[in-house]
Amino acid sequence: MDPGFELSYLLGDVLGRGVEVKSYSFDPEKGVLCVEAEVEGVGHRQACVEVKPCRGLQEEAKWMRCLSKTLAHAEGLAERLARLLAGGEV
Repeated sequence: MDPGFELSYLLGDVLGRGVEVKSYSFDPEKGVLCVEAEVEGVGHRQACVEVKPCRGLQEEAKWMRCLSKTLAHAEGLAERLARLLAGGEV
């Protein structure tokens, strides 16, 4: 599974517009996911959210799986990231 594609799909679905994730990073120490994306109608944006359940997972395979599951199922997390990328509007 390509996390960039998965993020693009999930965020685009939340916003109802095209989102192309250019890059992303995760800081396991802080549990912070940062996404850099091109958002249709908004342009190039960058936003970060805290993903508490994944904090402390050092192994990339583990935190990638955790991020995927948490973004798909945690209430409001994907929406919050999408709003930040869209400049506060959905």
